Amino acid sequence: MINHFIFQSVTRIEFGTGVTVKAGEEAGALGMKKCLIVTDPGVVKAGLLDPIVSSLERSGCEHAVYDQVVPNPRIETIQAGVEVYRKAGVDGIIAIGGGSSIDAAKAIGIVINNGGTIDMYEYGRKPIARGIPPLIAIPTTTGTGSEVTPWAVITNPSREDKMDVGDGTTASSPTLALVDPELTKTLPPDITAATGADALTHAIEGYTSWTATPMSDILNLAAIKIIAKALRPAVAGGECMSSRSDMLYGSTLAGLGFSNSSCGLVHAMAQKLGGVFDLPHGVANAIFLPDVMEFNLIACPDRFGVIAEAMQEYVDGLSPMDAARLAVVAVRKLFEEIGIPKLKDLKIDPKRFDDIALGSLNYLDAKGNARPATARDTKTILQKVYQA
Repeated sequence: MINHFIFQSVTRIEFGTGVTVKAGEEAGALGMKKCLIVTDPGVVKAGLLDPIVSSLERSGCEHAVYDQVVPNPRIETIQAGVEVYRKAGVDGIIAIGGGSSIDAAKAIGIVINNGGTIDMYEYGRKPIARGIPPLIAIPTTTGTGSEVTPWAVITNPSREDKMDVGDGTTASSPTLALVDPELTKTLPPDITAATGADALTHAIEGYTSWTATPMSDILNLAAIKIIAKALRPAVAGGECMSSRSDMLYGSTLAGLGFSNSSCGLVHAMAQKLGGVFDLPHGVANAIFLPDVMEFNLIACPDRFGVIAEAMQEYVDGLSPMDAARLAVVAVRKLFEEIGIPKLKDLKIDPKRFDDIALGSLNYLDAKGNARPATARDTKTILQKVYQA
């Protein structure tokens, strides 16, 4: 018997090679006369903005550009974008880039239609009374799934923290996601690895969270299978479009899945660590995932056994716990092979572990973890990961 659950998504998704050329047509269909393109300098340098601009020009939609989004966008990043939006007199947004650009676009839209500053809309503080302006999200990395989620993660430097911005509704979800594998074919191996690990973390945490639902399970488990098979060749194969396409599809599935269940302690620890030391989010997730999985095994061994099988581990005849442990083995091996760095190799200060351990528990994601954790638990995990 299936109990009551909720599934929500308002984002229309168009997936396929070359769909980016429809950006101008779609902007017009959404009523945009002049749009703001929100992106980062790397996307501009790579020439990925060019087909968007050409499409807008063909459709007669004017545009302005805000291309100063930084990794782990900050409150001031959002405020600067809000000022560009207002001065340019635009009526919609096209976000192109990784999760940072798409999250920044959502945050800009929240402030534009609701006023104040973005920190006012951290989860639990203030509802988003008015939805954001029309937003077309175009991902160029294969990790965050931000093109289909209602959440934005914004750094608050004064707190050395990251904020989950949103109110649990679809008010800040993109209107349309143009998901084009062609835009990911030149993604460097290290970014492919880090963003792919992020997507796998979304799917695994979403599947094992106590908030999981029958529909989120279908999406998250499918994402695990796809990503586990495609991530290695995507990292190694350069412009191999088969694995690139599968990774982007898996990332989008995971975005739909985890946003309708929850992430867990991995994301909570990664966000706090990233807020203190400004680390890439995908790398931080990958560093913590195997050890948090190991911590969570006793909470839902059957689910971890399913994950092991999805990652092509042989589990026939094994006890539930032995099968579950193979999921941890599979993830460790995958991350070693794609070159995820060790925590001790990054520029961090172990003296901050007490702060990070305690601060991690304040995140919404920590509350969705499969197994309740204490500050002592999180510090033990930090120390274990650092010594590995």
